[in-house]
Amino acid sequence: MDLKEAIRKERMDRIHRLIDSYVDRSVIIPEGFPLAFQKTVIIKQASNANMMKTNAGFLLIESSANNHLIPNIGHVYAVGPECSEHIKVGLRVFFNQFANLEVMIKGEVYMIIDEREVYGALPDSAFVRMDTLTDKEVSRKEGLDRQITYQENKFKQDQEIKDDLDFLGNGGKH
Repeated sequence: MDLKEAIRKERMDRIHRLIDSYVDRSVIIPEGFPLAFQKTVIIKQASNANMMKTNAGFLLIESSANNHLIPNIGHVYAVGPECSEHIKVGLRVFFNQFANLEVMIKGEVYMIIDEREVYGALPDSAFVRMDTLTDKEVSRKEGLDRQITYQENKFKQDQEIKDDLDFLGNGGKH
């Protein structure tokens, strides 16, 4: 084994140990939980939504205008046999929230996604804030703020000119 290969192996070992430290061992897989096939992962999303049951027995998930505030973070509950060895049951992960199939298993909502849509692992101690603005939203907001400031200043200038004209029209008297 050459030096380059030894360094790569040591780096991979460190990554494995770090990922193992991120796994939440308290995640309990329900009895009869489905198996993931090929390169799929079943995730239970951390959710801010509430579920309610109607009188007719339908389960409704509360929808809101703040749906973008629901984080695309969850715990892995099942891993397909062809998935990367880095993805493990109990791991808290970031994932693509638009590349999923939502399923109801024993009254709970889970997502089935391809392993390529799992972007990274997070320790439970990591705080994730979902109400941040994208660069595009920031630049749009800054542009709107500049436009509002310009309009306010223009209104003030127009008002001063009008006051000056009124003052001159009255022969310099208020």
